[in-house]
Amino acid sequence: MTNKLSTLRDIINPDSDYRHFRAAINKIASPRSSNICVPWLDLHLKDLQRILDDHPVTVRVGDNLINFERYTKFMDRINEVAHYTPPNLQEYRNTGQLEYLLDSLQKFPISNNTDTEMLTRSLVLKERERSDANQRKHVLARLGF
Repeated sequence: MTNKLSTLRDIINPDSDYRHFRAAINKIASPRSSNICVPWLDLHLKDLQRILDDHPVTVRVGDNLINFERYTKFMDRINEVAHYTPPNLQEYRNTGQLEYLLDSLQKFPISNNTDTEMLTRSLVLKERERSDANQRKHVLARLGF
């Protein structure tokens, strides 16, 4: 299980523009699985944003004209992602993950104040993270970074 998690971590690692994810998609195990992929949303959104950033909304050819290349490349990328189908996970349906998730959710206490309690907890954790980040800046500065 540790090896599988390590491999998954490597595949979804954003370093080098998701190099391992792109390699995994391009590595076809069999012709039957060539169109199967679980799209990694962050990667695809960054690709779409890069297209929009690289191509201005308008181009100047005498007058300002709509840059159709921008939207054509954008739609090409969308169609490329939509080409893939999710894998059939039926064989994994009864292996216990769903039961574990449902059991964990049923153990979570729900009351009339749950939303307020979660929001309060979220704000406390957010402030703690901000404080920790500020303290790290001072420690790193003292260390010469």
